Amino acid sequence: MRGNEKPENNGRANSEERDVKGDFQDMGIVYPSKNHSSSRGSVPGHCLRFCYVLICTRYLLPLDATPVMEKIEEQFANLNIVKRSSGTEEPTYLLGIDTSKTVPAEKGSLVAVLCSNGLIRIYDKERLNIVREFSGHPGHLNGVKFANSCDIVYSSCTDSTVKCWDARLASEKPVQLFKGYPSNIFISFDISCNDHVICAGTEKVDDDALLVFWDARINSQDLSTTKDPLGAYSETHSDDITQVCFHPSNPNMVVSGSTDGLVNVFDISADNEEDALVTTCNSVSSVSYIGWSGKDYKQIYCMTHDEGFCWWDLNHLDTDEPITRLNIQDVREDDSLLTGGEDAQLLLWKPGAIEKKFTKKDNMKIASSVYQRVRTHSNDSYKRRKKQ
Repeated sequence: MRGNEKPENNGRANSEERDVKGDFQDMGIVYPSKNHSSSRGSVPGHCLRFCYVLICTRYLLPLDATPVMEKIEEQFANLNIVKRSSGTEEPTYLLGIDTSKTVPAEKGSLVAVLCSNGLIRIYDKERLNIVREFSGHPGHLNGVKFANSCDIVYSSCTDSTVKCWDARLASEKPVQLFKGYPSNIFISFDISCNDHVICAGTEKVDDDALLVFWDARINSQDLSTTKDPLGAYSETHSDDITQVCFHPSNPNMVVSGSTDGLVNVFDISADNEEDALVTTCNSVSSVSYIGWSGKDYKQIYCMTHDEGFCWWDLNHLDTDEPITRLNIQDVREDDSLLTGGEDAQLLLWKPGAIEKKFTKKDNMKIASSVYQRVRTHSNDSYKRRKKQ
């Protein structure tokens, strides 16, 4: 953030361990079984491959993961459509969906859906009936997310604001407006796991593409419904910032992605933008989706707008190991996967193929004293580019 401004941190939030079935339910995925008729819907093949890759990155499946994958396949196969939402007068596309993280004993969970007509509809999850509707007028809404500890709904807006509604109240007016800088058009955002900080990414205007930060905590003694930014990062992206994602358990860590192809990881507890930048990864294409994965969520993955997939391991930042775990230019091309390792072997993976046994060769990795310095994702390389 600019100057010495930074959001307060009251400690790390506790991450909840969830089983595989719970994660699939949160994804909202329906896996078609062999008897799944077209009238009940289907999932495109590239979507299933993407889901497969996400599962692999999230759970760090070992090479002998056949029992795990059988369990995953069984969970998918047992999913069926049990209820559909009622139709609306105006046909719309559903552009985004999120579920509330809190489930009070007296009522069920809520679902927030961003519609192509600019409305956010709040549904009762069990009945799928509409209980609230919110509008971003006069701006256009981008994205929808629930807070982590209450039924507060957020959406970024093209009118230089991030809007906040209380899903429990009948009022259509936002309970809080987070104002950006003049000319900001927000197209992505997220809120930290402890609900203390909001970060939103902007479209590129002139030469600026910003990550803007606000203190999201609501002060009962402060009657103002409008909040100004804490600060912004302006030097690390050169084009529209399409994705922002906070770490699931560390409120100080946030990753951003852009149409410039860069995926940047920040520690916002640092005093300035340069010190906050932990690493820069390059997807070599416009970023459409990013997330955290792996044990302790120390890995990040990225989907690109041309269906590429990248996977990086932050555990290797201070080692000689390559940070890139996987890089697929187009996940739609086929169902095979080609891998290479330090044993100098290439392995071709295909679903349903008969597994062949290979003997492990000795490590053939060549040590290099300059390897760490020349990696494109290193912090040093970013600092050198800034000085040029």
